[in-house]
Amino acid sequence: MENNVKKTRKYYRVKVKRIPPHYPINTSYYYEEDVWAYSKDGAINKINRTHKNSFGNHIPCEVAEISKEDFRGDKIIKHITE
Repeated sequence: MENNVKKTRKYYRVKVKRIPPHYPINTSYYYEEDVWAYSKDGAINKINRTHKNSFGNHIPCEVAEISKEDFRGDKIIKHITE
């Protein structure tokens, strides 16, 4: 029997640590990126796929589910100042 369960789109805000290629010269920083996915693992995979060919490392640190009203849209990045 097939499972006729409809997947629902969920919205996540992922905090990512960016480590540039020349780390001692360029400092690392954090930023938030909003993505939609069906699960938390899917959100992490989407971040990894997006930055697969980028220079440096992008390490997802925190994944939080957000509401549709708080969703800023795909490809919107907000830098976090510490």
